[in-house]
Amino acid sequence: MPTTPADSPQHRHPITGQFTSEPVFDDNAEAYWEGIARETVEFHRRRGRWPSQRAMDREGFLGGWLNGQRSAARTGRMSDTRHAYLDELDPAWLPNRSGH
Repeated sequence: MPTTPADSPQHRHPITGQFTSEPVFDDNAEAYWEGIARETVEFHRRRGRWPSQRAMDREGFLGGWLNGQRSAARTGRMSDTRHAYLDELDPAWLPNRSGH
């Protein structure tokens, strides 16, 4: 049993990148997905543009994630629930939409 924080297992938070001794989402994939969605929309609000997947840092991760979500939506592979969630956060996440 760990007795000090240094002895505790460390888990990297998928959104903030900070370390914690507690598991972050207890393997809850939907909570993880929603967290990435919120972080991506917050990036857009703060910077006035969507993240680029070409960046070599957290922005690149967010940009790649967003590109994947847009592709899933356009090809019908995204659930209505996830689509609605992103629309609620920011309807501009999917440009040039041809009706959902």
